[in-house]
Amino acid sequence: MKASPTINAAHFRRTYQTVIGETRIGRRDLNEEHDEHRAHLGGLLQGQLQLLLLDLEPRVSEMRQDLRATAIHVITRASGALSLSAADARDPAHLYDMAVLVRSLLTLCQFPASPPLTSSARS
Repeated sequence: MKASPTINAAHFRRTYQTVIGETRIGRRDLNEEHDEHRAHLGGLLQGQLQLLLLDLEPRVSEMRQDLRATAIHVITRASGALSLSAADARDPAHLYDMAVLVRSLLTLCQFPASPPLTSSARS
């Protein structure tokens, strides 16, 4: 199954790659301009988490058992990230965590109902 048409996967990937691939995002000694950039990224990531959760949660029961367990774990972590304040969401550690969660949820949204592995598929 593919992600919902409201999910702009390419935009979500650019957002999380900005955080995960940008070493200077994690520096705490940046000036106000960078703090505003982190705040913007935090807001984007929280919005993306919310959209991805809305897309994925109704489909968790369709997933095979091992994938379902992973999805539940990621959904639980993402739900916690949505409760972060705006100030906390721009913290470099939280930004990184949210970027990883967006990447994980996006992957789960794109492949939620993959068939169970058979013995011939494993070889």
